[in-house]
Amino acid sequence: MRKTKTNDIKTRWLVATKVPKEKALWMKLRGFSETEIFGFPKKQNAKDFILDVTALGVECLISKA
Repeated sequence: MRKTKTNDIKTRWLVATKVPKEKALWMKLRGFSETEIFGFPKKQNAKDFILDVTALGVECLISKA
């Protein structure tokens, strides 16, 4: 069987976020959970997201899927 390359946008980078205890109640009231996982197709998109949310005091971890 021949493999074909697909141009599907797939999640290749995962970013796990954890909200600090001081902001957990505030985030829950707005529909977020204490820990969330977000997926991104490119590493640069994941890095940009991390820069945005760390300014709010959220801890982040990045992983390649």
